[in-house]
Amino acid sequence: LQFGRWSGHAVMVREHHQVFVPHPFVAVRPDVIVAPCVGFDPRGWRLGYGAGYYDRTLHGLEVPAAGVAYDVCEAAFEPGPHDRPLQAIITESRCLRFR
Repeated sequence: LQFGRWSGHAVMVREHHQVFVPHPFVAVRPDVIVAPCVGFDPRGWRLGYGAGYYDRTLHGLEVPAAGVAYDVCEAAFEPGPHDRPLQAIITESRCLRFR
């Protein structure tokens, strides 16, 4: 994943995977990442959508990361070797904080 500077006046252009990105694209390093979760466990691990985009991004950037999920997405699983634990997981009823 790459992160770009955006403003309310930015021209958006459809790019790879039909994602709209600001044009011209000016790359930025985020201060924090909020990642969607298909599932999570009470230790701070997340299950994503299977493509590994967030996993690779979290390994490449040493920034705080939080996951967003529904309470019913809590599951028991063992993380893979490429996974990185999150600092927080936010659901509709709670905020779990780790380390």
